[in-house]
Amino acid sequence: MRIWNFLALMVLGIVCTLTAQAYRIAFNDTVGMTRTYKTDLTINGNAETLGISAPLTATLTKVTQEKVTAVDNGKAAIATTDKSGNIHVKISGLSGGDDPQTLDEKLPSFSIAYNRTPQGKVSDIKVTGDSPQLLGGPADSALNLTQYPGDGIAFPAGDVAIGDTWTGKDTLDVGSGNTIEVTINYTLKGTKIIDGKTYLVITADIDTTVSKLTMKIASLGDTTMTLSMTIKGTATTFFDEKAGEIFKETYNLASVVNVVGDDQTPVTAKMNLTIKGSMVKAK
Repeated sequence: MRIWNFLALMVLGIVCTLTAQAYRIAFNDTVGMTRTYKTDLTINGNAETLGISAPLTATLTKVTQEKVTAVDNGKAAIATTDKSGNIHVKISGLSGGDDPQTLDEKLPSFSIAYNRTPQGKVSDIKVTGDSPQLLGGPADSALNLTQYPGDGIAFPAGDVAIGDTWTGKDTLDVGSGNTIEVTINYTLKGTKIIDGKTYLVITADIDTTVSKLTMKIASLGDTTMTLSMTIKGTATTFFDEKAGEIFKETYNLASVVNVVGDDQTPVTAKMNLTIKGSMVKAK
């Protein structure tokens, strides 16, 4: 009899081992809750136009505070404010000069208000103040560094096991009211212990190509331009399942943008950018 009990326990142990542990990935927002995140980004690249090739580097540091102002049927109203920040830009090769041109500025104060579901779906975005602009680009351009914690992330509604994948979509502004839809492939890679706490590790893989997008540039008198773009890379999120919040995100992205003007404005431009950095919740 004991041998059968022993075999039964062995089978039960194997079944338990093979049964994947289920996780629930969702934001847990309560009214009055505040979270503070520090973002550090490094941008490297090269811009080419009018026969000029200009290597560029930029670094950005900022501190963002997120506050939950209301919760209705699980949907949270979020207000984020950039409390402080600095940007440093260095561009070489402009006007044929040997010395690089630099820009050091404090980021202007601005706020973003939006609604967010537990699965991360964001709606009703409202920006107030002067949003930060890289290289003087317009506020609605793809170079705009307006960002809030969890920007673009999507979680599944049900339980998830390690190795599970799902897809999400995000919309990227490319300037003058034009947008492209980006598909993101998510994977729950596993868990990681950081400073004694266990976090879910979620990767977001992006591989998007826009072969041809015709757009009018309002700032250039509605000049018609044709844009092509590739965006590739991975963002990794470390999620605190118990607290229902993001602890950390890391970024490693690359993009290539080509712009060709029309007959009236026969100009071409190309920009290669790599963006690396992280956003981490302050203690």
